[in-house]
Amino acid sequence: MQRVNDLWPQITFLENLSRAAYQVLRVKRDQVRAGDFFFALEHQLVHLQQELRTQTYLSGSYRTF
Repeated sequence: MQRVNDLWPQITFLENLSRAAYQVLRVKRDQVRAGDFFFALEHQLVHLQQELRTQTYLSGSYRTF
C-alpha cells in the first residue's frame, strides 16, 4: 500500500466534501435524513469539515442488514 503525505487537507477541502455529498444523494435521495442534510447543505458541510479537521467527528451507529 502506498502512503500519500498530507492527504487529509485535500480530503477535508470543502469542494471535495460537497462532491462526495452529491454522490451520496444519488443513492439516498428517497430517505428523509438525506433530505434533512441537503436542506442546509452548506452549513452541514462546513460543520462536517470543522469536525473532521479538529478530529471531533463521531460516526453514527452501524446497522446490519
